[in-house]
Amino acid sequence: MGKSNISGGGGGLNQSLSNLIAPTAANESILPAGTAQTLGDDQKPWEEVTARLVNAPDTLAGTGEDLNVSAGLGPSGLGKVTLIADQLDLSGVSTILFGGQTVNAISDLFAMELRLNLNYSNLSIPAEAVDGFFILPFQSRIEKVYMYNVKGGTGGATTLDVKRATASGGTFTSIFNTLPSIQAAAGDSAYTGTGLTTPSTTAPVVNPSFEILPADTALRLDLIAKQSGAPEGSGIIIFFRKV
Repeated sequence: MGKSNISGGGGGLNQSLSNLIAPTAANESILPAGTAQTLGDDQKPWEEVTARLVNAPDTLAGTGEDLNVSAGLGPSGLGKVTLIADQLDLSGVSTILFGGQTVNAISDLFAMELRLNLNYSNLSIPAEAVDGFFILPFQSRIEKVYMYNVKGGTGGATTLDVKRATASGGTFTSIFNTLPSIQAAAGDSAYTGTGLTTPSTTAPVVNPSFEILPADTALRLDLIAKQSGAPEGSGIIIFFRKV
């Protein structure tokens, strides 16, 4: 780092900075001499640090990695960390580490269930809006989708679809690229979900274009195919996050 002036002291700085007087202000960025440098140590940690997030518009955006507040600020962490920002966007952050303590950053998570109650063998195929509508109160991102079937039939497979419409009286379109399905061979108490590999099932794959749904979107459950015999209790559970 090139030579920079630090106001508040007199003359040059010594190693212990004992000739600084308050208030002392740095008018340039202070950079570590190398990688993985540390402020403070186990014996003498920094007690308080206040940082202002200057990325317009003062946003801390998650990138899918953990946010470690204490990293680089002393092995024991800090007594107090203040982040000044107009907005903290932690949508891509799973955990936050404060002084060695892990905090779950998952928030605004909620679930929706649409289902076929009891024996559904008497329903005609296709059967639309079998459990009415679920209407999203705010813009939401689909995090995980599960399909289940409580009691298996004697053959075939039950296939479900969740369709969405963004306006009253609008056209309903599937949210899936691959529809979830459970074969009778899966037996009772069978389920599958996004990213799962379960015998005798087909896991749902959400259409990326519909991963984020606007506020006031209506969702409905359609029965596309059904197991033969007397299958019972099938449905879809979707976990959303408010965005």
